[in-house]
Amino acid sequence: MPPVARGKLVDLVTNEELPFESNPEEFELTLGAEWHADTPHGASHARRSYRGGEGRATP
Repeated sequence: MPPVARGKLVDLVTNEELPFESNPEEFELTLGAEWHADTPHGASHARRSYRGGEGRATP
């Protein structure tokens, strides 16, 4: 009987697949976003603008 695979990693050069099963007791997901305060000339308040994301990070 083949092992139960919950996910797989694929080598993009050789197309080799590596199945894996992960069942962590704790899972922490960190979302990243980069905001910048722009102050236009003559404005009384800074405007926040989205500069992009940092992606997701897991420990």
